[in-house]
Amino acid sequence: MDAEAAPQSDLFPRWTSGVAVFELKNHGQPAELTLEYLDNRPSSLGPAVVQIVVNGSPLPEGDITRTQSDVPLPDKRRPWFVKARLDDAVIGQNAASVEIRSQTWHAPPDVRDLGIQIWDLRFPLDRTGPGHGRSAVSPMPVTDALPWSYELETWFYMPPWHLADVWLVVSVPVGLATLVHADCARPSRGLLWAGRHVWGLLRHPS
Repeated sequence: MDAEAAPQSDLFPRWTSGVAVFELKNHGQPAELTLEYLDNRPSSLGPAVVQIVVNGSPLPEGDITRTQSDVPLPDKRRPWFVKARLDDAVIGQNAASVEIRSQTWHAPPDVRDLGIQIWDLRFPLDRTGPGHGRSAVSPMPVTDALPWSYELETWFYMPPWHLADVWLVVSVPVGLATLVHADCARPSRGLLWAGRHVWGLLRHPS
């Protein structure tokens, strides 16, 4: 299951037989699991204990939050919500195996092993905060073979990046506050270079 395709899946709602396995294609990105399920076990059996297992290892309870809805469904059942942070378990991997485990029970005369009823399941990739989510800045056009070029020079000043405008924003959060003054001087150098280039074109049009 591709993480971004999960919300469009027609898999749910669906019962589990005590374990549901998903092959998550997270493409090396951090991810979360959001799970909404119904526990239809008789009250005499107690609530289901749902466990999240990633690549064969149980996810630490500190990375999981569990809540039950205050608003019941028309049939009086109240859904459970599980939110699990998978970052440490999946980041840097192209794919991961995610299992949702619970105890099984029987509803006579049905002899099948029943787990929980998954109502909805998603794997959000985008996260807020440093180091998470997609960058709003295009990759710098530089390689070992071509460390400097006209394209690289204009990358600093041309829309939509305007990296020169965000140097202050980037420098301070990553601990480079001492370089702010030097960074502020760089746009003027580029503008001078660009001005000379334009002046040369005006003096010697092709």
